[in-house]
Amino acid sequence: MQPAELVHENLLRLAVEDPREARKVFLRIFDSDGSALERFLGQISSPADGRLRHLVASALRNDRDKERLAPYLIAWHEIETDEFAKRAIAAALDGVRIESVAQTTLAQEVARLTTAIGREMAQRERLNRELEIAREVQEHLFPQRLPPVLGLDYCGQCRPAREVGGDYYDFLALPDGRLGIAIGDVSGKGVGAALMMASLEASLRALASVVDDPAELMGRVNSLVLQASSADRYATLFYAQYDPRSRLLSYVNAGHNPPVVLRNRGPAGSPAELWRLVPGITPGDWRSGHRASAASL
Repeated sequence: MQPAELVHENLLRLAVEDPREARKVFLRIFDSDGSALERFLGQISSPADGRLRHLVASALRNDRDKERLAPYLIAWHEIETDEFAKRAIAAALDGVRIESVAQTTLAQEVARLTTAIGREMAQRERLNRELEIAREVQEHLFPQRLPPVLGLDYCGQCRPAREVGGDYYDFLALPDGRLGIAIGDVSGKGVGAALMMASLEASLRALASVVDDPAELMGRVNSLVLQASSADRYATLFYAQYDPRSRLLSYVNAGHNPPVVLRNRGPAGSPAELWRLVPGITPGDWRSGHRASAASL
């Protein structure tokens, strides 16, 4: 026996590609008189499943079939938004007699619960779609290619703990062959956080090639992000510029966790901390960042 999720997906596909075959498959489930039918019927209360409800209502062969599914048909008729499915359900209910008070009460209770489930599923679908949009935005914000840097091998990867995280990193090609390195974290989740991440990236990329000093750059990025973000949104950011000619790394830390330097020899350590303002929270002055040579790193 297929899991209910696979039955749902299979019938939804067949309902589009081959309605006759979909009807045969449903009737086999219907005639099996097992728990698979109840599980399947309980899964098609979402507003997006109007096509499947249309299939079920249209597949019923006689009054006995219709009376058997009367509680579901009544419930679906109350919540249906698809016009074709609503007509099919109304036609299936036409002439069906619900003979007992108990069955009427059951039908009404099923209708109430199905309506509540349908609303909950619709809400979850909206949330899932929002997370999917945020995930797509986030993937496009990460570097799609790495700027070549003389004498330097590097890479970056983000592995969010959930479907969508607030983590951000970027590599920027700067004048004179220099490399900009950004590591940050945006508050919150979902589309709102993804949009703020896009604002942070756009501000940083627009200014990094024209502002040489990292501290001055952070001050200007902070002003732009502050103007574009709401009061409950902010970001932390570590930004560095690497010059391959002098092998110097200039960096500033805007409220982010200090990065860790892993050396070939000796213990791991982190660059000197520079805790300053957090982008998007408050305007203010930024003092100079730190510089470190390749030898000291």
